[in-house]
Amino acid sequence: MKRVLLALAILLGSMLACNIDQRENATSKMDKEYLIDSSTILDALSQGKKDVFFEWKDTSEVGHISPNKVVNWKQADYFQIADALHQLVWNEPLSNMNLYLMHFSLGCSETSSGFQYAQFMLYKIIKTDQGETRIKHGIEIDPRKN
Repeated sequence: MKRVLLALAILLGSMLACNIDQRENATSKMDKEYLIDSSTILDALSQGKKDVFFEWKDTSEVGHISPNKVVNWKQADYFQIADALHQLVWNEPLSNMNLYLMHFSLGCSETSSGFQYAQFMLYKIIKTDQGETRIKHGIEIDPRKN
C-alpha cells in the first residue's frame, strides 16, 4: 500500500511540475513546397536574385529527383538558401528566429562531396492578448530533389 501511495505522490508531483495546463496546441498554417535549381541557386543568390524559388503546386507527383546529381555545398550554403527562402515565405530573415534543431545528412557514397540534405527547425516567441505563443518554422533542403 505504501508503494502505491508513493507512486501516486510521485505521479501527482511530476504532473504539477510539468504544468500540464499550459500545453501547446499545434496548428499548421502553411505547408508548401518549392522547387529550386540546385545547379544555379547559389550563384543566383550571390548575384542578389530573389526569383530562385518556384512554388510546387502539384505535390502528388513524385518530384524532380536527380539521384546522380551530387552538390558540393557547405553548411553556410544551406544557411544562405534557408535565409532566402525564409525571407520569401515569412518576409523576415532567419536572424529573427531561434534555432531549435538543425540536421544535415549524406549517403555513404557522398562523403567526399559533403551534405546532401539539410533541415532547420526555428521558432520565436510572440506575445498575444492570450499570453505567449511559440511560432515554429521548418525548412528542408534536398538538392537531389531540387
